[in-house]
Amino acid sequence: MSSESDHVSGTASESTPAENTDTGRSGPITNEELLNRLDQLEDQVADDDKAEDIEDRRPEWVFKQFESHWRADNKAESSLQPIRSAWTQFCDWMEYKDYQYLTDLTPRFPGRHDSWVVNHDQIDKTKLSRSMHLSRIRTVVRYANAQGWIYPSDVPEDDVWDEVKPELGDEDKVRSDPLPPERGERITNWVRNNQFGSRAHVLWILLFRYGFRVSAVRALDREDLILTEPDDWPDEHGFSPHLRLKDRPELGPVDDEGLPLKNKREELAGRRVPLQPEDAKVFRHYIENGSSTGAKDSRKEHEESDEYGLHGLLTGEQNARLTGRTIRERAHWLTCPTTFTDRECQCDGCREYRAEHGRNPYPSKVYKHCNETRSPHQVRHGAITSLLDEYGHSTVARIVGTSPDTLRDVYDRADEYRRMNRVAGDWLSS
Repeated sequence: MSSESDHVSGTASESTPAENTDTGRSGPITNEELLNRLDQLEDQVADDDKAEDIEDRRPEWVFKQFESHWRADNKAESSLQPIRSAWTQFCDWMEYKDYQYLTDLTPRFPGRHDSWVVNHDQIDKTKLSRSMHLSRIRTVVRYANAQGWIYPSDVPEDDVWDEVKPELGDEDKVRSDPLPPERGERITNWVRNNQFGSRAHVLWILLFRYGFRVSAVRALDREDLILTEPDDWPDEHGFSPHLRLKDRPELGPVDDEGLPLKNKREELAGRRVPLQPEDAKVFRHYIENGSSTGAKDSRKEHEESDEYGLHGLLTGEQNARLTGRTIRERAHWLTCPTTFTDRECQCDGCREYRAEHGRNPYPSKVYKHCNETRSPHQVRHGAITSLLDEYGHSTVARIVGTSPDTLRDVYDRADEYRRMNRVAGDWLSS
């Protein structure tokens, strides 16, 4: 083994022609060939030190076990999907390297895999995406280690992962453009003045005024909107109109995800969220009166229950409960400047569409063309930033369904001026 290693080292340092034994041809060894040969040598050295009591398991099989374990712990299905995507790419890399089992890996595999990602034409290569990708791979590898499907000596130490993961600055941590809170307020005024009590109005309140996730919006039933005090309301507690959120992944057949909430913490998955008085009026109008785009019209065809035997608070023209896809389409439509202003959107996408078709995109297709729209998740970022201008972290965390630390580290997009104004509000008023 030492002679082969010396031969590779000499080739690299002297840059002299050498026989390429992999291909049977003579000539200089390329950098890629050199790296592959070094990888092979490292694999051979690592194999000499491995024990014999570890089970060989293919990476696809390992993930199926990880998936079952994840669901048994009642963790969010939506959080599993990005891990599955990352592991699928990891499986592709293992196949490229001709690794069949996790036992074929060596402790330095994170760096090799990251290099493959960087050089792959069809994979997102931003520093943030690479960092998150490696974190997801690490999660599955740790599970496999606990189950005895990878040699403990091959599980990378923390400093190995940290060495490979790109260093992120504040600008890298911004996953996508959040909805500017000021634009959110303009949209709030528009739906209040133009579509009061409509489904769009209620949806916007849930997304921007309360920062709800798509899963929370979908999960709400009619009976979860509590506007009048129930007979069994505890005497020792004052009543306020509110929304009741429930995590219900167990609904439906085995292959149905039910109506889960992303955050499984008991105090958040089963929380009650008080409604601001002006919002309670909107919800009451939606339920009792409707409008041309409100409760009566959208429920006209759906007085029957949904597939779970329940009645969704928000319904669609074709569905007894609003789908996640429709919620996302409506969010993009509401945040398009053409919707909430008196002018057409002047982004490149909308202008090109008008030039070709002579009209704006249909509301359900706006997200494919308009560069100014925002997804529900981007609206949530703007909503939380706006809420933190008025309320403390613990209060906002309870409303939107996450932890105060996550609010600070992930969702709050306030710039230095906004943060100063928050401090001034408390500091100067006292």
